[in-house]
Formats: sequence, C-alpha cells, structure tokens
Amino acid sequence: MTVPRNLIVDRSTVGCYHCLSRCVRRAFLCGGEFEHRKDWVCERLRLLVSVYTIDVAAYAVMSNHLHVVVRIDPHQAAAMPAHEVVERWSRLFPASIRRWAGTMDLEQAIDVVTGDPPRVAILRDRLSDLSWFMKCAKEHIARRANREDGCTGCFWEGRYKSPRLLDDGAVLKGMVYADLNPIRAGVATTPEQSTHTSIQDRIHVRQLFEKRRGRRKRAPGRASSLLLSSVELRSPEDGIWLAPIDRQRSRDRAGLLPLTLDQYLTVVDETGRLIRSDKRGAISARLPSILERLKIEASAWATTWGEIGRVFGTAIGGPKACATEAQRRGVRRVVGSLGTSPGAD
Repeated sequence: MTVPRNLIVDRSTVGCYHCLSRCVRRAFLCGGEFEHRKDWVCERLRLLVSVYTIDVAAYAVMSNHLHVVVRIDPHQAAAMPAHEVVERWSRLFPASIRRWAGTMDLEQAIDVVTGDPPRVAILRDRLSDLSWFMKCAKEHIARRANREDGCTGCFWEGRYKSPRLLDDGAVLKGMVYADLNPIRAGVATTPEQSTHTSIQDRIHVRQLFEKRRGRRKRAPGRASSLLLSSVELRSPEDGIWLAPIDRQRSRDRAGLLPLTLDQYLTVVDETGRLIRSDKRGAISARLPSILERLKIEASAWATTWGEIGRVFGTAIGGPKACATEAQRRGVRRVVGSLGTSPGAD
C-alpha cells in the first residue's frame, strides 16, 4: 500500500532520504544518444543545492533512473533572513517573483516580496521541502528533454521512492548504494571511472586538493567546477557542492558521518570489490574498524553487498531506529531495506 509522503518525511527535523526516480517505462531516456542529459541532471542538482536548504549526500545518474541521497534541514530555512529566502527562490522562479510584485525589475520585485511576510513564509517552507526539491529537479529535465525530442508527455514515472535513512549505518548504506550503481550495472569498473556520480566528484576534488598542495601534478579539469566558490582548500572537502562526509572536521556545513573522506572512499572501493563474483563473501581487513564505528557487523555488510539489491520500503535503519520511526508515525512497524532482490534499481 502506498504511504503518503507527509508520513514518510518529517518536515520538523533534519533527516536523510534516499530518493529514487525512474524514467517512464524504465526506458533509457538518459542513455545512448541521450547521454548528455546526465550532464543536465548533474548541473540541475548543483543549482538546487545553492537554493534549497537541502544537501545532496550522494547521487548517481543512470540511463533509466536517478538516485539522490539528500539531507533536509528545516532549521536552516527557519533562521534565514527574509531577503535571502526571496532572493534564493528568484534564482529558480524569477518570473513568479516579478508577477507577484507586479514589476519587471527583479531586484525591485525581491524587495517587494520581502516586505510580504505571508508570502515569505510560504517560500521559506518550500526551501526545505523535499517534494519541491524533486519537482524542480525532475520537471526541468522533463521539459528540456521534451523540447529536444519535439514531443510532449511524461519523462519520469509519476511517483518517486524516498525511504528515510534512520541512522548512520543506513545513511552509509544509501550513499554507497548510489555511488556503486554504475559498477553494479557494468558500465564502470572503478569508482573514479563512474561518471555522473557523487563518488567521482569527491575523488576529483580530492585530487584537486592534492594538486594545490603540490603533491600531485594533475587533477581533472572539471574539478574546479565542482566547488561552490573559489575557496582555499584546507581540506579535501572544502567548498565541494556535495554535503561533506566528515562530521568532525567540516567547518561551515554539517558532516554526514563519523568518518573521514578517505575512510568513506575506502568503504566504497572495498565494497565494490565484494560485488565481483570472485569476491563474494570476502571482506577487506581494512573495513571492519570503519564499520564498527557505525555499529555494523562486517560479515553482514559483506552478505548485503554480495548480491545485487534494490531500494525497498519507506524507512531504512537498525531495529531500534525503525521502532522509533514506527512510533513517530503511529504504526506498528516500518519496513524497508537495501535488499538483495534480483534486479538492480
């Protein structure tokens, strides 16, 4: 039975969600001759992160579906000055702001809307709304693709999945799941070759950091475009448009996990090896210490990733976290996992 989105997403608190949206009929509308559309999706996500108080933790743009692991922060939107709220919204919908204010000058229109508290309250609420975030991501791509094809109609399936990631272990699983999608699908052999993924973006910025420190001669040319602004890189995660990994070392933005970036890259790389048929059931000696910090049993991790899984249910987490989530929703239990059912999503 379909669960209402407002029951899954808790708008009152910071939370992470694994969003999955498929192209209509699961057609390869972003693959083959349409491979360039994957760049559209990446560019759109970077723009939306600069507008919404929603961080992208991980993403993977595949030929017939899209994975985005996000973290919503309603508290950041609540504390934002009214002028900034309106200015951010004008980056996406300048015509809407001008119409509301009744003037064609955008700067003047922003000032007029800023002086309208009820309207500002509506826009402030939208800045942390996951449904609006996904609408702005999907609708833009659909309209652009339809213009290119000279047609009308649906591009994405109507409803997207958004199970809540209830604890650190679930967040790690969701991020690794998204980052390893191209490898599981057989379109890439290593994380650094996985184009249109967050793991490749993190690796490129990591290489740029080494280059600026004089430890590396080369870095990918696109690495600088992955930074929010021209910043001094004092760590491999400074300025990257994605949410930082390290919860302890990130300065301006909250980190996602009690792991360093390099530890996360190790988890992704070693987990990717588990997916190979000759590695099933084996686990690297470097992984247990990292997994123990998140209270994940190493053997269970290996079993989970020994087979291809799919996003299932409305919440993902440990038994205690799932019990707490069920109590919040007022139901007996919640069901969800990155399971091992056949067929990659």
